[in-house]
Formats: sequence, C-alpha cells, structure tokens
Amino acid sequence: MGKILSLIPLSSNPEIYTPVKLIQRDAELRQLEDVYSRVQRGNVPSVAAVSGPKSMGKTVTIRHFIKTVQARESKVSCLYVRCKSTFRETFKEIYPKVPREQTRVIDYVIKKQSLPLLVFLDDIHNVADRWLNLPIKHLYDSYKGEVLPIFMTNIPFRSLETRFAPEVLSRMSWSLGVFINFPSYSFNDIYQILKQRAEEALDPGSWEEKALEECARYGAQSRELRAAIDLLADACNFKPGEPLKLEHVNAALETAGIRTISHDLENLPLHSRLFLASLFIASHDQSTPKGVNLRDVETVYLKVCEKLSLTPKQYHALYRLRKDLETQDYVKTQTIPRTIIDSMGKKSRGSTTYLSLHLDTEVVHNALNQCEWSDLYEPEKLRMLLKYAIL
Repeated sequence: MGKILSLIPLSSNPEIYTPVKLIQRDAELRQLEDVYSRVQRGNVPSVAAVSGPKSMGKTVTIRHFIKTVQARESKVSCLYVRCKSTFRETFKEIYPKVPREQTRVIDYVIKKQSLPLLVFLDDIHNVADRWLNLPIKHLYDSYKGEVLPIFMTNIPFRSLETRFAPEVLSRMSWSLGVFINFPSYSFNDIYQILKQRAEEALDPGSWEEKALEECARYGAQSRELRAAIDLLADACNFKPGEPLKLEHVNAALETAGIRTISHDLENLPLHSRLFLASLFIASHDQSTPKGVNLRDVETVYLKVCEKLSLTPKQYHALYRLRKDLETQDYVKTQTIPRTIIDSMGKKSRGSTTYLSLHLDTEVVHNALNQCEWSDLYEPEKLRMLLKYAIL
C-alpha cells in the first residue's frame, strides 16, 4: 500500500518547497553565479533581467540560488520579492511600516540590507507603469554600483524594455546588460521533475509510471510545470493510502483547471482579488443579462472591505484596478447609453456600466476559495462571505 511520507515536496509553491537539486537549469544557475561574481568583484552589470514562459522554473531557480548563496560565507546580500501593483505594496508584505512615497520606500528597504545587494523583483510586469519608473530611476541615481535590481518577468526582454522611460533606460545601458532566458521544459523534463517529487513524497515504488506520465503530459500541454505538480498532489490525495494510479490522475484532472486559475488570481494585488470577489457576490442575486451595475459592485466592495477591516481603494485607484482586470480578461464591461431627465424635464445623455465575470461564475467562486489569501488577516471571514454570497 502506498503512503504519503510528506506533502511538502508535492507543493508547487516555491516559498514552501524548493528542491535541493534542480533539473535542467544548470546553465541558468551558472549565469546567475556569473552575475554574483561580477557584483562581488565590484563589476556590477548595468542591468540584469530574467525572462521565460510562465511557470517554467524561474522563481524556484532563483530561490534555490539565493539559498545556495546564503549557505556559504557571502559578501553579497540577496533580497527576493514578488511585485504587486506598486513598490509600496510590494515591500509592505516584508516591512509593514514602509513609507508612502515610492522613492522613500526604496531608501527604507535598502537601509535594512547590507551592501552590495541583489534585489530580485519577481513578476515586475505587475507594477503599473506610473509606479515603475520613478523608484527605478531613484535606485540607479542613489545606489548604482551598490544595488543591482534583477527584473524577473514572463514577458520578452524587448517588451520589458518598453516599460521604462528614456531617462531610466539611459541609466541602465540596456544593450550592455545581462539577460538570462529560461526555455520551456520538455515533456521529459517535467516527467523527471515529477519523479523527483514522487521519490521524496511517497513510499518507494508506490506509483504507476503511467500516472506520472499523464501528469507530465498535462504540464507539457498547458506549458506550466506548476499545473503538473498540482495535478500530481491532487491525484496523490484522491485516495490516501493507496498507490498512485492513472485513474486517480484522471479523476483529479476534472478540477485541475480551477487550481491553475487560483494560482493566477494569487498573483493579482489583494484589492483586485477583493473586487472580483465583490463582483461574484453582487452577481449572486443582482445579475441581469447585461451583468451587474458597476455602482452595485462598488457598494459590495466597500462592504467587503468593511467586514475585513481594510481601507478600500479610492475612486481613481479602483478605476485603474478595474481596467487592469478587463485587460487581463477577468472582467467584461458593457457601457449602455441612456437618457437622463432632470426635475425640470431637461434631457441629457448619460450611460450605465455593467460588469460580468469573463469566466463561469462557479469556476471563479471555486478558484477564489482555493486562493491562499495569505495577505489577509482573517481569510476565513472572506471565505464565509463567498460561500453564502450575503453581506
């Protein structure tokens, strides 16, 4: 009979589990070591960036590299952060008392580190353009030669370059930078990674090879290693105590898509997720064929924030947040013109905006429920609101 020895190796979250040995990432580790050596010698690159397809080992490789550096006597410090919509939101998860001004955030954080410093800015594409250039410019003007920001992103290097203003690019000397590309894993790569995880998590020989192959095939087709690891974990938990079989994987495949969407939602800023949750709650009993009136969604959002003891976003920030959700295909918007008649009988033109979820309502509900909500003080309170859709 099979037995799960430890659930930790079955976690796809690199903050929970980072393998001691990485598969098919030796070349990228050597490039990171080269950057580290250059900084150690005082030959700091002008800019460094890491890019590659989503969920193909960038974060786990970086965290493995940082652990390796910290385990030896190191003269260079490393700081890893996952970016939110602003630098203040990004660093607030590590240092709750960061100041409001974006440049002062940089000063505050760096004063708490030893120099020289490598700052790994994961998912840098999450930072809104209007909040990106000022702190990066300040970083180069005040700490060049002491701090090297390493931009990590899913978008191509050329697309990342266009995010920066000309005055920032002039400081970066972009053409002289170090660019590390992570190619996609092959089916065989994903299979070997899953086998490594199974050997660490399960009793020896307590799985069918076909089961691992099906998980690897799903990861290769979806082009997401994380999806393959999550599928393996779900299949192992399908009938605990039994050897892992292909039938368990096929059963777990029925809900695999929801887990993937949940991971995508976790990368959104907190209030973006809360706005989606508010739209789901408002849709529960206020939905029309057109969707839900934007004002009703905003009212629910304010009530959700009140229930969770959070300060809601102001109008302009909420507008940008909604536009970002539209761009990322989480929300659909329909604006319908209407005629407004005032008390004097005078007519004027107006409009009403309706919102609807781009995905099936039940899928969004399940995905929000599976989110970790680690940035909420009382996540269970929100889950209860989602469960009953009543405020």
